[in-house]
Amino acid sequence: MTPVYDLFRDYIVASELVTNYTLQMHFWADTGKPKDKFVVIQTNGGSALRDGLGADYFMILTVIGDKNEFKVIGEKANELIQYITNNPKSDCLSLVEASGGLPAPILTEEGRIVFRIPIRIIN
Repeated sequence: MTPVYDLFRDYIVASELVTNYTLQMHFWADTGKPKDKFVVIQTNGGSALRDGLGADYFMILTVIGDKNEFKVIGEKANELIQYITNNPKSDCLSLVEASGGLPAPILTEEGRIVFRIPIRIIN
């Protein structure tokens, strides 16, 4: 059985919203190149797993901009939230939800803006 985080990655890639971003799983690894942008998918717990029943899976979808690119990365985070809102189901995921609106931005020491979007998946 394919892990839900891999199914979610495929769902995000299918959106075609992350084609100019480095997509990473579980952890962010900065390339050191100031113009690189990243999307990171991290697991974040969920409900009890029972054989044959659906469960909640929580993820964090982290969007990280290039250095000093504040407006564009906020717009990209909003586009991803809108995509999830408008496409709550896929062939492999029963339900995908962004939990709330655009979260507060975080600024890294290197000057990159970060948005950590909480995601709920039922599968």
